[in-house]
Amino acid sequence: MRKRFRYQSAIVGLAMLLTFGAASHAQNSGAPVWTQVMNSGESVAYYVFDNSTPYSSQDTGSTTSPRPAGHTYGNKSATPWHQARNGCLVLDNNPSGIHWGGTSSGYPNYTITNSMNNTYPIPAPGEYSVSPLYTGMKGLEALVRFDGSVANPDTQNGSTRITETVYFSDRVCFDAGNEYGFFRWIGMGDASYRNSLSPPDKFADGYYFYYSVRTNCGTGYQDQRYFCTASTLPATALSAPFVGHRIDGLTDGALYYFHAYIPSNGSSTAFRLEVLDGSAGTISCTIDGVYKSTCNADFDTTNDVDYFTGGHTNDSSFWPGWSMSNIDTGYVMVGTQTLYDYDPTYHTVSASPSGSGAQLEVSAIKVGK
Repeated sequence: MRKRFRYQSAIVGLAMLLTFGAASHAQNSGAPVWTQVMNSGESVAYYVFDNSTPYSSQDTGSTTSPRPAGHTYGNKSATPWHQARNGCLVLDNNPSGIHWGGTSSGYPNYTITNSMNNTYPIPAPGEYSVSPLYTGMKGLEALVRFDGSVANPDTQNGSTRITETVYFSDRVCFDAGNEYGFFRWIGMGDASYRNSLSPPDKFADGYYFYYSVRTNCGTGYQDQRYFCTASTLPATALSAPFVGHRIDGLTDGALYYFHAYIPSNGSSTAFRLEVLDGSAGTISCTIDGVYKSTCNADFDTTNDVDYFTGGHTNDSSFWPGWSMSNIDTGYVMVGTQTLYDYDPTYHTVSASPSGSGAQLEVSAIKVGK
C-alpha cells in the first residue's frame, strides 16, 4: 500500500492483508470463520528492497521463503531511493481500463503524455511477504505487535518516515488495485506537530484502518511518478481515493488482534473494525476522536467520511464507488516501507534512518471465510 504524500509512493501500496485468530475470540458474533494462511508448504513470496539485495535474488514465491508468523519485519535503506530494485511491471488495461502514463517534462509538471506501459516502477525500500491467491474471503485478522521508532520525526525538511502494515489487495502488484487493512506510521510527527503546520493536516504518527481504490495511481517520485488514466494518452490523470480511520489508545509494542470484515449481522456494504488484546479480550479505544468502551465500529462504504481529508464516499467527485465483491479474491501482504524526503532537484536523501526503525512482529495470519 502506498499513499498520498509528495515523498511517498503511497502507504501502506505494498498490497497486504494479515489475518488470524481462534474460535474463542471475544469478537462480535457477526465475524466470519478464520482460517490460518501462509502456512508451511504454501508458496509465499518474500521481497527485500535495499542497497544490498539485487532484484534477481528476490524470492518470488516458494515453500522455503520466510513465513510471516514468527518473523519481525524491519526498515530497509536505499541511498538514494533510486538504487532500490525493480518490482512488478505495470501494464495498460491491467486491471481493465487503466492506462499508465508519466510526466513528459519532469517535476513538478504533471502533463500525462508519455506511456509508462510495460515498465518497472522503483519501489521504496522495504521488506514484505505476499500470500498465494485466496478466494471466498470475507475479512482479515492479524495478531501483531507494531513497534519501533524514528528518533527525529518529520520536520518537512527531510526525515525518515516508516509504514508498518498488514493489508489485502486484489492485485499482486501495486498497480491500481483495491485494498483494505491496517497500518502504523512512525516518523511523521505527532498530532500536535501536524496541526502546527501551515496548512495543518492529520497525517500523524499512529494506527489506522483504511480502504482504497485505484491504489498507487499517481505515486512514485517526481519525474518517475506513475499516473493512471482511463484512456490512451494524452489523457487526464485519475485519482487514487483513500478512506482512513484513526485508532487511538493502543500501546506501541503490545500484542493485538486487528480485525476487518464484512459482518454477517450488519450491512453488506460495511466493514466492521475491531481491535482485541493479545488474549482476545475486549479493550477500549478512540476511533476518529470518539471514545469506544469496546474497540469496534462499522463503516458503511456507501456513506463514510475519510478521517484525513473529510472526503465523503457519497460524493462522486471524491469516491468513484466500491463493491464489497472487490475483496472476495486477492492476496494477503505484510511488511514495512521506508520513505524519505528528497531534494527536488538532485534526488538525494536529506536524512538517514534513525531510532530503532520498524519492528513489525507477526504472530499469526488468517482470512475470514
